[in-house]
Order: sequence, then structure tokens, then C-alpha cells
Amino acid sequence: MGYSPLRLAWAPFSVARSVIVTVPSALSRSVTGLSTGLAPVDNNSLRSAIRNVTADPDQMSALIQEYFEEIKRVDPQQEQDFRDFLGRKAQRSYPKLEIWLDWLLFIYKMALPFLLFFTVIKLTGAAAVARERRRQQQQQQEGLRQ
Repeated sequence: MGYSPLRLAWAPFSVARSVIVTVPSALSRSVTGLSTGLAPVDNNSLRSAIRNVTADPDQMSALIQEYFEEIKRVDPQQEQDFRDFLGRKAQRSYPKLEIWLDWLLFIYKMALPFLLFFTVIKLTGAAAVARERRRQQQQQQEGLRQ
């Protein structure tokens, strides 16, 4: 899948989200984890082991390909089993829907601040207009009384 304008426009928000998510976990690392710059690896956690290498999906696919090239000499059937597994997962995956939802979320995140801003301005403007009308009505009533 190539890079879409949405992904390019979304990149700063993605980086900010990554920083917000990883800063608390980085602060909670042990002293040895901070000195090496790696996340502590739980022996049973494949996710943390992968994140110690990369968080980039393209780099991860290159690592998987490199792994299968290395073990092909040992067991060539494992790569085919993995491809079959990915094929089964792809049958239940909806990447076009995910892209559409990414666009929708992007539009929502970009439009929501403007909608809130204009709503607040409109409400404050309406309140100011109502105050001005009340003041004018009071002046007219005082003028009629005199």
C-alpha cells in the first residue's frame, strides 16, 4: 500500500500520539532499560521484542522476510504456513474500510475544533446581541416614561 495524502497529513498527529503514549512508559522503565534505550523485554512478549527492533510496519515485514530467508534452509514449509496464516487473516480484514475510517477520523479531528470555535463565537455573539437589545429596550422604555 502506498502513501496517501491522509497518511502524510496525519504523520505529525501520529508522532504526537506516539510520544504521548510512550513517554509514560519510558518514564516507568527501569534504570537499565533507560541506559540501553530499549523497552524491557518480557520473555513471553513478542510485541515488546518486536518494538525493541522497530515500530515501522515496512521494516517489520523486511525483518520477517529476512527471518524466513535464514530459516528456509532448515524448514521451507514455515514460510508457506505463515503465508497461509496471513491469507486467513486477510479474509477477515477490511483495509479499504480502515482507510475510509482513517479519512473520516481525520476530517472529524480537523473539523471539530473549528466547529467548537465557531459555536462558541456564535453563542457569545448571540448573547452580546441579546444584551444590546435589552439595553435598547430599557432605554426606549425609560424614554417613554419620561
